[in-house]
Amino acid sequence: MNVMRTGLLVLAMLAMQGALAAETGTALKAEVMRAEPFGDAKSLGTVAAGEKVSILKKDGGWLKVKSGKRTGWVRMLSISKGAAG
Repeated sequence: MNVMRTGLLVLAMLAMQGALAAETGTALKAEVMRAEPFGDAKSLGTVAAGEKVSILKKDGGWLKVKSGKRTGWVRMLSISKGAAG
């Protein structure tokens, strides 16, 4: 019973750590923000070159990002992780 409780506690802590440690990035070029992580998904707008984003999730070659009030998917190669220099 204690082993199961400890395991669940560890899993919960790992999940919280990922949620709290949102990585930041900067758009290297203007890029279309998509509703889903594929090229022909619905467009939600554009992320401008130099725009700061919060990286929420990765799926293949796509990153789910938050920029202002918008959240969507952009191609991973369009984002530089970390603060712009």
